[in-house]
Amino acid sequence: MERVEERLTVSYLVLSFSWHSYSYAPMMRQVVFLSFFIIALQLNAQDDIIANIGAALKTSSAKELVKYCHSSVEIQENGVSKTYNKPQAEIILKAFFEKNPSRGYRKVHEGSSNEGYIYSIGQFSTDNGSYRVYYLLKKGADTHTIHTISFSKE
Repeated sequence: MERVEERLTVSYLVLSFSWHSYSYAPMMRQVVFLSFFIIALQLNAQDDIIANIGAALKTSSAKELVKYCHSSVEIQENGVSKTYNKPQAEIILKAFFEKNPSRGYRKVHEGSSNEGYIYSIGQFSTDNGSYRVYYLLKKGADTHTIHTISFSKE
């Protein structure tokens, strides 16, 4: 009789545990789904920023490009690097684009780091030759912004 009671107790515990596990299953599925959804939205937002920066480079639009810049941005042209505020950066980029009007921009590579940095490397074609473009985005309060952009003649 004792053996039967032990089996019944064990069976009850197994059934009890299984029932509780299944009651949490729908909630866990929702949490997992929500997590994937949030990650997908963040990746989509990053892709949008990269695409918008690419479009600004393709059209030589300093005004559009500066929208994605941090309040203080480092601009490097052929090894000469200076840091500017946004209005100054727009003037510098506009002058660069006037000297080198775009014939096209092609993203070559992009990546990210565990710290939340995103970088992109591309080729900026002009009548004066090609430039390798590198820019680094850092995560701010709301979104990623350009902290460094570099143009190196190829």
